[in-house]
Amino acid sequence: MCTCPAGPALRTAEDELGTLRRRHAAAVTIVHNPAYDLGLRQALARAIRVPEPTK
Repeated sequence: MCTCPAGPALRTAEDELGTLRRRHAAAVTIVHNPAYDLGLRQALARAIRVPEPTK
């Protein structure tokens, strides 16, 4: 663990980044899942700036 003065703030930032990465991964999973409507998946892909599905 970091003993520098920024330690607690750094830990908080790392935790928040981990949360954002998990949410992004979940959204990308939806984009690639053909069980969801193609239009919805394409709009989501544009919103999170990942390649759009074509099928």
